[in-house]
Amino acid sequence: MGFERAFESYEHIAFSLAKADLTYVASAILGSEGNAQVWPFLQYGSMVAYETKKYSAQAAQWDLHVEWDEEIAVAARMSGKFFEDNRRLVHGVVGHFQAQIDANHGAFFPPDRRGRIFDFLRNDLAVAFSDNVPIVTNVGGPFLAGLSPDHVVSLDGIGPRIHRLARGIGNVTAQLVGTTELDQHHRGFTENSDVTWWDGKSRQCFPRMFAGELEPSLAAALMTIQGTCVVTERFARSQCCTACEFAALKHRFIVLYQSAKSLDSLINSQYVLGEIARHNIAQALEVAEHPLEILAPHYRRLRNGLVHLGFGDVSDQLMENDLGSVIYAYTGHDQATLAAVVDTSLKHVADTLTKWVLTPVPGGRNFLHYLRKPD
Repeated sequence: MGFERAFESYEHIAFSLAKADLTYVASAILGSEGNAQVWPFLQYGSMVAYETKKYSAQAAQWDLHVEWDEEIAVAARMSGKFFEDNRRLVHGVVGHFQAQIDANHGAFFPPDRRGRIFDFLRNDLAVAFSDNVPIVTNVGGPFLAGLSPDHVVSLDGIGPRIHRLARGIGNVTAQLVGTTELDQHHRGFTENSDVTWWDGKSRQCFPRMFAGELEPSLAAALMTIQGTCVVTERFARSQCCTACEFAALKHRFIVLYQSAKSLDSLINSQYVLGEIARHNIAQALEVAEHPLEILAPHYRRLRNGLVHLGFGDVSDQLMENDLGSVIYAYTGHDQATLAAVVDTSLKHVADTLTKWVLTPVPGGRNFLHYLRKPD
């Protein structure tokens, strides 16, 4: 790799984790091209690749060659923070989703279209379901992949940009892991699921999500969090080796933490929320009538260390070549204990948000009634 100095033990652990992360997420993406579940994995892979590239430059002066659009890669890396994005906060993220909805609508209902009398046959919303649970929309998916409203105005430009982002993740993986070693790992998701796509109109469906209390842009943002939690809870698993198993746990932990913090930010924001919304958010943030343990301050430190690969603050507590010692250094828990906390809490949040998104408008129907199977 051309490193010019010996690493400290905590730096060895950082690169071992980066290698495990890339192996795990690249293997999942490579075996799942075209699957609806891959959108949250693309987001997570972008974060892993971006942070690995950054850490490699800082710790080893190693400039990884990556063929991606830097602006899109940064946006994809940041999208997984949801409402915890310190630059945009809740209102900024919701505003982005409104622009995304408008741009997506314009792509399917162009101003210069002919035959407007047949607009009732046009649809601008696609929703993917896994075992009858919504997991991603054609609004939330591009957001996770870092695409801006300007990018989705032209449907023809989405595919090449996604391909370039995935190729960038592959570039980092190839340089740090190598294709030979990657080929030795399981491809695709450990768990299989039947996925179906349904079409509808955004202006009919978004207002009928979450009991009809939320404005469409907030509903679209929250549905993206809900779907990401569901996909991660079900599919962010690995049984091929202990390193990938740790990387998958890290994935579940990061998604849980960012989702919980986003819900906490939303309920404590100046956003006007209805009674049903406040009840469901409060319920999502509690397990067995106790606040989610994951919101404790030491989990914030663990999140920062795992995301940025920076373990210098606990370097004297780490054991060489022991990824699990990172968890213990920050939380005092072993890997199995963290896994139990994460899995219980992530399923709870995913189930609570899913039940809420499917709650019908009082006295009316939920958004499922307005979806149709594509021809």
